[in-house]
Amino acid sequence: MKMYVIDLSILCKMDEINDIFLKELQTIARKNSLPGWEVPVGIILEFEPFTSENNLLTSTMKANRPMLEKKYKNALEGLYAKVIPSVGQRCVNLWLSCAIANS
Repeated sequence: MKMYVIDLSILCKMDEINDIFLKELQTIARKNSLPGWEVPVGIILEFEPFTSENNLLTSTMKANRPMLEKKYKNALEGLYAKVIPSVGQRCVNLWLSCAIANS
């Protein structure tokens, strides 16, 4: 039997893997009778953990919103454009304005 070494950070970027996780989350949400607005329609898989060392968390272990915005802005724009193209940019702008207001 051959053994393969798989780089999980690469798997997280693969659309096929993302779709598998998304479908599983949707199945779980529906099995638990979540309302439609709580069923995810898109996700971003991330291999790198949020830590204070990489500045994604503050020293008090809260989300470092400016750094998260910088790191995920493009990914969120792409996700919103894919999921709901007609309102994608407006949703990103709203999310970013909320994130900045709450930081």
